[in-house]
Amino acid sequence: MKSSRKHMIGLSMRTSLTLCVLAALIALSSCGSETFTPEAKRADAIEKFKLTPAQTDIMDAYFEGMTKKSPEGKFTRRWTQIAACYAARINIEPRYDVVHRDYIRDFEAVEKDYYPWFQRRGVSDDASYELGNKVKTASDFCHNTIRR
Repeated sequence: MKSSRKHMIGLSMRTSLTLCVLAALIALSSCGSETFTPEAKRADAIEKFKLTPAQTDIMDAYFEGMTKKSPEGKFTRRWTQIAACYAARINIEPRYDVVHRDYIRDFEAVEKDYYPWFQRRGVSDDASYELGNKVKTASDFCHNTIRR
């Protein structure tokens, strides 16, 4: 009787241990998943890239433009990191700050009417060409640098 009871206790302990290990593995497997809220991802990106308030505005505008183009990426950490990378990397003359943010906020629509869109905002063709190249260079760098 004692040995059968001892066997049951041993079995019960092994089962408990197995369940604990299984629970730990499940918990660890979810560590890398997308469990952060959009606000937490945003705050994390701002901190990681040490963005200023002006750069944070650029990040938000760029993120908005990306999610207009592809709404499925809206809640991914990678897209938030790409937007923060872009904001940290881009270097636009202060006089073009507003037009730059407007452009990246809705770049897909602007691309259909590129030079006239910039001209209506008082930006020359040469300056808009240069701005477009800077945007593309920074965007490509960040999309290729931030890992999937």
